[in-house]
Amino acid sequence: MTRNALRKEQVRDFLRAGDYTGLLGWATAEPGAQRALLSLLHDHEESIRWRAAEALGRLAARIATQDLEAVRNLIRILFWSMNDESGNLIRFAPQALGEILFHVPELHEEYLGQLSSFLVESPFEEGTAWALERIADRNRASASEA
Repeated sequence: MTRNALRKEQVRDFLRAGDYTGLLGWATAEPGAQRALLSLLHDHEESIRWRAAEALGRLAARIATQDLEAVRNLIRILFWSMNDESGNLIRFAPQALGEILFHVPELHEEYLGQLSSFLVESPFEEGTAWALERIADRNRASASEA
């Protein structure tokens, strides 16, 4: 088994167990963790895809404390993967973007318009609607705390 395949299996084990704390600790020291999470957005198990999206959001929040530009790069990768020209269409990219923007609200203004444009782009309509609702939930919670 290749190193990338082993990484992917490690991440899948963390996700199956719902062990985000363990995953984030491991991901901090593992340079290929982000790539493994992105690849699991294609997983045949829907629960793994959802957990990978959530883990990307949590990882982005951790990264944002030190390097907001690295989070922007992750967001760019996801938007690129929603383009036919990418050659690697990630149908679950909107859900991952929703989780990232939920966990890193300082980037809302920068990316909400671009994300919203996918409400009318097949096959991303449903995932984009979910992502926008997820971000709105965060905004509503923030407003009620103020």
